[in-house]
Amino acid sequence: MLVEWMSGNATSDSLIRAGAPSDWTVADKSGGAGGIRNHVAIVTPPNGAPIIISVLTAKNDPAAEYDDELVPRAARAVLEIYERASMP
Repeated sequence: MLVEWMSGNATSDSLIRAGAPSDWTVADKSGGAGGIRNHVAIVTPPNGAPIIISVLTAKNDPAAEYDDELVPRAARAVLEIYERASMP
């Protein structure tokens, strides 16, 4: 039930989901305030086991706005390494 709820979440489409290939399933939960942006997801490739990714970001200035672009960039980097490591 939790994974279903997290899969239906559309508020974080610009985060880990944006860094994952379009044919992968992403169940996620985001949070953030000020210069802090956190995101956790269960990412499942079409023919593979689930991968859990957690991205935590913070800026030194507590009055700063958080930057959503940091999260998909980190997710994309992790998933590209995973895909290369999974190739025969």
